[in-house]
Amino acid sequence: MCTFKKIKLADVVDINMGQSPPSTAYNEQGEGLPFYQGNADFGELHPQARVYCSRPVKVANPNELLISVRAPVGAINISDKICCIGRGLAALKPKSGVVLKYLYYTLRHFRPDLENRSVGTTFKSVNKMTLADLGIPLPPLAEQERIAAELDAVAATLKKRQAQLAELNALVEARFIELFGDPATNPKGWPVKILKDCLAEIQSGNREKGGALASGVPSLGAEHINNDGGFNLQPEKLKYIGEEFYSNLKRGKIQIGDVLLVKDGATTGKTGYVTPSFPFEKAAVNEHVFLLRSKPGMTNLFLFYFLRSKVGKERVLGKFHGATIGGITKDFALIEIPLPPLELQERFAAEVERVEALKTTVRAGIAETQTLFDALTQRYFG
Repeated sequence: MCTFKKIKLADVVDINMGQSPPSTAYNEQGEGLPFYQGNADFGELHPQARVYCSRPVKVANPNELLISVRAPVGAINISDKICCIGRGLAALKPKSGVVLKYLYYTLRHFRPDLENRSVGTTFKSVNKMTLADLGIPLPPLAEQERIAAELDAVAATLKKRQAQLAELNALVEARFIELFGDPATNPKGWPVKILKDCLAEIQSGNREKGGALASGVPSLGAEHINNDGGFNLQPEKLKYIGEEFYSNLKRGKIQIGDVLLVKDGATTGKTGYVTPSFPFEKAAVNEHVFLLRSKPGMTNLFLFYFLRSKVGKERVLGKFHGATIGGITKDFALIEIPLPPLELQERFAAEVERVEALKTTVRAGIAETQTLFDALTQRYFG
């Protein structure tokens, strides 16, 4: 529980709201300053230049915080060079006695508070007054430095473990191409099938009326599927359906080996694979996720890695319908898929199982480190 006195953000930073320069000043040839327009230009810590501006209107300097003031509100980066900022950003210059990285972690923690203060019907935003009025805890300088250093250390461990997981994923994906060839060109001449003809099940789940429960059977949606194909199953992230509702479900009950596919929204096409280490005996998908099971002749693991491949993603998203909140229907399964011999698929599966054991260990380390990071930020800022 945080015991530090809260003060207004305006008391610890100078706020510089961005402003868009004339479009005639934009270029992609590196002329002028890097031009950051919003969250789309943000990297993990520092923004990445896509566009430059030869006649900047508003400028941020190195070691200033850049915060998104238009949807998505509250995303944050640190400028590492002088840059031009558009109206989707504000630059925050820490005043004397304020540690930059302490403020960075503080504002990351208070992002939900800032989002709750945003206004607008179609696109949420916050203005300078809203930013200035945000209350944050501010301990003495030495304590700020200690907290920032501790969170930096935990964040570095988390990044290292995430890199290990990425390397293992890349190893499996490379092996997929080595064994089966690029599915975009099918260089090994495997028979080409319609995916629908290779699937035994295309299911979607449901949730009971009245909203999610505080306990019961986990109900997984798009937000629970990680980009690496694993799952975000932290207790505070989970939503539940009742035991009786689950028992009466005809479709959408998760089994080991299932492939989960996000069917609508911004992450349409994202996939997850239910390994033997999945921690729940009972779980279901909600109405935003397809559950896929293969017929004999195709392993679920081959299906998963095909859908994760570049061409697999492209073919699925080629079936996307709608604009604002679109998605895919079951006709996504009309895409083509090259089908190697089952013996080769099973050989691949055996190799992947060995890597999955390592991935399980790494994912556990990531979850443990993330839990520690969240606990520390709650202690210092909550």
